[in-house]
Amino acid sequence: MLAASTESQREMADSAARVHTRIIEAIRAVPIGCTASYGGVARAAGVPGRARLVGWILRNADVELPWHRIVRADGRSAFPVDSTEWRKQRKLLAAEGVRPGNLGAYPLATAAATDMDMLLWRPAITGTPVDREPRQPPRRAQHAATARIERRKCHH
Repeated sequence: MLAASTESQREMADSAARVHTRIIEAIRAVPIGCTASYGGVARAAGVPGRARLVGWILRNADVELPWHRIVRADGRSAFPVDSTEWRKQRKLLAAEGVRPGNLGAYPLATAAATDMDMLLWRPAITGTPVDREPRQPPRRAQHAATARIERRKCHH
């Protein structure tokens, strides 16, 4: 019984590590000059509804990530206005040609074909609309959702 429990715990840890890796890959896949929401990254990594996990990974990652390209669902920075982090995020995005619009919101990227699609394309999800989840996705597509990050025209 103990061996089965240990094996189950090992499988859960392996599964969590795979999710963590997919989220990091989705964050890294956001192209220069584009922004994506925390929820969009979660969906792209195959874990819809886990926007807070994306934030946790960004906050605790031991690797360099383009954290500044990830914003709230409304396009605004998750940092308090005028905080050090808010100013740094604005500066980094401005250096990539991204400017905030009304009320300080950054435009999120949409379903346009981009470098990210080429980097993380999976045959199981071609033709899947970005704005909504597929009604009954094939099992193999559940973890291959990276190309579905919320995308609008990038700011180059």
